[in-house]
Amino acid sequence: MWLVIRYDLADGGARPVPNGEVYWASPDIWISGGDAWGNAIAGKPTKIHARIWNLGNFPATPTRVDFAFADPSLGIPWTAPQRIGTGWANVGARSTAVVECPEDWIPSPTTGILRACLLVTCSSPPMDPAPASSSPRTHRHTAQRNVTIVPEAVGQPIEIDLDAAVTRQSPRELSFAASLATGDPGPDRLFLTMDPLRRLSESLELERPPREQRLLSYRSENLKRLLRQAAPYEVLDTNRVRELLRLDSVEGESWAVGEPDPSPKVEGLTLLGRTLSPAPDSRRRVHFTLLPPATGKEPLIVHLFQLEDGLVTGGYTVIAGPKA
Repeated sequence: MWLVIRYDLADGGARPVPNGEVYWASPDIWISGGDAWGNAIAGKPTKIHARIWNLGNFPATPTRVDFAFADPSLGIPWTAPQRIGTGWANVGARSTAVVECPEDWIPSPTTGILRACLLVTCSSPPMDPAPASSSPRTHRHTAQRNVTIVPEAVGQPIEIDLDAAVTRQSPRELSFAASLATGDPGPDRLFLTMDPLRRLSESLELERPPREQRLLSYRSENLKRLLRQAAPYEVLDTNRVRELLRLDSVEGESWAVGEPDPSPKVEGLTLLGRTLSPAPDSRRRVHFTLLPPATGKEPLIVHLFQLEDGLVTGGYTVIAGPKA
């Protein structure tokens, strides 16, 4: 058995996720009972659903599926998610199962526009158990969905408040970055704006164990197919990103706002603000302002990134615009 909750449509379970990819917009997590754009509504009972994949040759019977949420966040330490409920499924070999959380989730009112982060973990011990501190970036058993859609946002400032928590042991540097694109590449295809095929091509050049090589080749073929099917989109350059998005404040770090430091850099990302020296296990509120263009006719896709020592350890995606 080989259980997977995909982090994007091309995923076959290869981990860790290549640095710089959007791994927090899983197509295998969704809700019912929200608004017309798929956002949860504060105070309203909401059902959470997850699609579990078994890409192995033996059935995963039974499979436990745990549902949880966290406040709108960039980095999410493994202790932060709050449990909602647990479902069960029998997932046959080379098949999938859709599992509904047996408990309703009732989102709490928030002061901003962002919706909570949803996390789902699957496990089928003893053959394919999930690690105790499973992370979407490093483990195929866990996925998350940190996406908010803001309709009718043309020309109106959007205030974005997110928690940023240190997730690695004693990182020396904490920084924030973004990537913006206009257009609509299609449902659950937001990750394509980060050029995942190029990032994957670099990984394929390295010598790897046979199973890992097969998983990466599987992803490569899926990405090529998805890119052929994607509607047009345009990735904005660094100057345009900084025109439309600004880092306004970092809690407890008044000097963080200003011209970015020269490092750390991840190709395809625009750094926002200065690099911080975080305390272990620290958590702080970060405030951004997004300024969608007044003449925008296409959705604006905003990927926000948290980096620890240059490694992407969390993120959140906001979609703003008339077609969102």
